[in-house]
Order: sequence, then structure tokens, then C-alpha cells
Amino acid sequence: GIIWEQYPSKIISAIGGGVFQIIAYTAAETFLFTWPAALGALPGLTMQTAGGIIIYVILARALQTTKLLNSD
Repeated sequence: GIIWEQYPSKIISAIGGGVFQIIAYTAAETFLFTWPAALGALPGLTMQTAGGIIIYVILARALQTTKLLNSD
């Protein structure tokens, strides 16, 4: 859609960061607890990451219309 056309590299970066977050949190939970506990937390962590990306896209679009992000 229109958001993808305006921010393709930023959205790809956010998705890449989200994937890294999921992997890192799962690895840490495996180390701290057990791998079944880490796998059990995976759906919630995935939803949290997806929600963060959606909020980022909404805020980026809203701030783009203001002069807060423009350094001109």
C-alpha cells in the first residue's frame, strides 16, 4: 500500500529488528528457564513485536506530517 511505497527501507529495518528481538529473547529465555518455556512465550512475543511495528508505522506517518522530524 501507500505506507510501503513511502517507507520500504524503514519497514524492512523494523521487521529485521523485530526478528532479531524474537530470536534474542527466545535464546535468553531458553538460557534462563527451559526451551519449552521459551517456546511457550513465542506467540506473545511475536504479537508484541508485530504491535510495535504497527505502532511505529502509525507514529512515523503522523510525525511525517508535522515539522518535528524535518530539520529544515
